[in-house]
Amino acid sequence: MQGIVFVKFEEFIEEKYGVGQWKDILATAGFEKQTTYFRLNGYPDFYLQKLLLALSEKTGKTIYSLLEEFGVYLGTYLMNTYAYMLNPAWNSIDTMEHTSVNMQEVFRTLTGDKASGGDLSSVINTKRINPTTVEIDYCSPRKMCALFVGIARAIAKWHKEEVVFDHNTCMHTGSARCRILVTLKPTGA
Repeated sequence: MQGIVFVKFEEFIEEKYGVGQWKDILATAGFEKQTTYFRLNGYPDFYLQKLLLALSEKTGKTIYSLLEEFGVYLGTYLMNTYAYMLNPAWNSIDTMEHTSVNMQEVFRTLTGDKASGGDLSSVINTKRINPTTVEIDYCSPRKMCALFVGIARAIAKWHKEEVVFDHNTCMHTGSARCRILVTLKPTGA
C-alpha cells in the first residue's frame, strides 16, 4: 500500500476524530515507532488493516463503515485534485462511468499494485446500466469495496447530487466479487 494512503488516513483521523488521535491509533495498532509515512514509499497491506482495527476498537464502528468514511475523505481529495480533468457536463454517474480506467490506475497506484512490480490483482470495472445507474464491479483479495462506496459518495457530493447503492453482491458475504449499483436520485426526490 502506498504511503499516500497512510498520509491521507492520518489526516482523516485527525480531522474526523480529533487532533492527537493518530498517535493513539498508532499505539493501539502497535506502530508507536512508525510515526511518519512517506507518500511514495510502499507499506504492507496489514498496516492499514491494523490501523482500521485500532480505529474500530476506539470508535465502536465497523471496519467497513470506517473504510467507507475514509473513502469519502479520499474521494473528496481526489475530486478536488483532479476535477479539472473532468468534462463539466458530466453528472455523478457519468463521472463514475468515464473515469473507471483512471480510477483503477489511481487505486493501483495508491494500493501499491502498480509499484509492487505489476501485481494487478485489484480489478475495477464500471458499466453503464441505464441513464441513471452505473455498475461498479470490483474484485481484490483486499476486499476494500467500502472504499469505493465512499469514493462514489464523494463524487456525488462534489456534483451536489444524491445517489443510492445496491450492494447485495459482496465479497464480504461470500461472493467472488462485489457488484455495486449506484443510481442517481431524481432531483427533488
